[in-house]
Amino acid sequence: MGRHSIAKHIQAELEEVDDDSDEYLVTYDFVKRKPTVRFWRNLSRLSGLKGKLVQRSAFLTQGKRAARAVSTLASHYGADVAVFWVKQIEK
Repeated sequence: MGRHSIAKHIQAELEEVDDDSDEYLVTYDFVKRKPTVRFWRNLSRLSGLKGKLVQRSAFLTQGKRAARAVSTLASHYGADVAVFWVKQIEK
């Protein structure tokens, strides 16, 4: 059996998480180091979830499951993470 990416492991762990259609902003900061290439590869693998990169350290997701996946991945690679529930007030 082949090895699976950390993204696949995270997605499998979160299948049981109740999901919603709210938007969440996941911010992460790699203090005293840069994110690795593996972090960016796994983040793109997670993008099958509903979400998009807003800036290099902010990811906007649709649904609690996607927010938890991105925050778990960033924490795994050593980032400080915060997750915010987003409510748009103007378009």
